[in-house]
Amino acid sequence: MKLLDQDNYEKGIDVSKWQGNIEWNEVIKDGVKHAFIKMTEGGTDTDPQFVINWNAAKKVGIKVGAYHYFRDASSTLENRQRI
Repeated sequence: MKLLDQDNYEKGIDVSKWQGNIEWNEVIKDGVKHAFIKMTEGGTDTDPQFVINWNAAKKVGIKVGAYHYFRDASSTLENRQRI
């Protein structure tokens, strides 16, 4: 098995409402290149920080992606409808 060189990776983070108000200028200064931002959870919850985090991260030049979080207890149909 060939080990990958650590220099081939970008630094990234995963954020949601649980991180509170993020100082995105500080995040980019720390070398973060991309962020996965929680958008939804289960069938009814939309992360209240999603739009704020998405726009603020893009404004400072961080690449963004969104994700939907669900647990086994959530209905499969509910989760598919959120995607």
